[in-house]
Amino acid sequence: MKDRITGTHIIVDLCKIDFSTCLAGDIWLTAFGRASRALGLNSITSYVHTFKPPQEPGITAYLLLDASHFSVHTYANRGLAALDLFACKVKSLDSTLQLILREVGISDKSIVKKRTIMRFLGM
Repeated sequence: MKDRITGTHIIVDLCKIDFSTCLAGDIWLTAFGRASRALGLNSITSYVHTFKPPQEPGITAYLLLDASHFSVHTYANRGLAALDLFACKVKSLDSTLQLILREVGISDKSIVKKRTIMRFLGM
């Protein structure tokens, strides 16, 4: 089926993120969990790694789903976050992105770059 969308992938660069939000792995995982349940996706596992000096402070947090993953990498000293949302059999993740940002307390104004990729389109 040439026009069948089998996955949507959103990659987002965020700036001006509060230092504490950049380190709040539990808040990110809670938001990922709520977003995945709203899509009807099942959680497989989750993990947060906190980077501490001498490394730059930040986190890597991910939620592994039965239909792919949600993850974030943060750089607390710079107020940056790289958000990665991928879900199979989902045509749009825009409302999912908005739900996660709202849950974490981040404004749309923090979005520096957003790229949406329709995975395996036409294959």
